[in-house]
Amino acid sequence: MFDVKHTTKGMMGSANLRTRELTERFNMVADSNYSAQAIDYKIKNRKLKAVDFAIICDICGFEMWYRDRATDALLMALPIEKQLKFIMAAKKMTQEELRQIVTERTGKNISRSSISAKITGENVTVMELQVMADILGCDLKVYQRGTKNDGIEAIF
Repeated sequence: MFDVKHTTKGMMGSANLRTRELTERFNMVADSNYSAQAIDYKIKNRKLKAVDFAIICDICGFEMWYRDRATDALLMALPIEKQLKFIMAAKKMTQEELRQIVTERTGKNISRSSISAKITGENVTVMELQVMADILGCDLKVYQRGTKNDGIEAIF
C-alpha cells in the first residue's frame, strides 16, 4: 500500500504545484470551496476521500488503477463503484463477506449501510479503498498518465 501523504506530495512535486495552486484547481474541478489549509490538513492527516485523491491525481497528471496480484491485470480505479463491484463479482465475494473481512482487519465494526456507501464511493478514504483492494487481491497503484501500458512501473 502506498502512503497517501507521501504519494500526494510526490505528485504535487512532479507537477510543480504548491498547495494553494492545487487547491484553486481542485475547487474548480470539484466545484467546491476548500481552503488551502483544509486541503493541506486532509493530505497531512491522510484523510483524503478517494474521489478527492482521484481529482488530485488528475490535476497532477497521474491516474489511479487497480492491479490484480493474481493476473497482473490493470483495471481503472474509477468510477469506484463499478470497479469494486466488478472485482467483487470476479472474486465471487459478496458485500457481506467483504464487510466481515474489513471489520476483522481494521477492528472497526462496519455496518451494512456503511460498507455499501464505501463500495459506491460515498465517504470512502484512500486508506479504506486500499484495504478493500487488498482483501480482493488487488493493489491500488498510481501511474503517470499514459505510462501504464508502456511497461513503466507504478510511480507510487
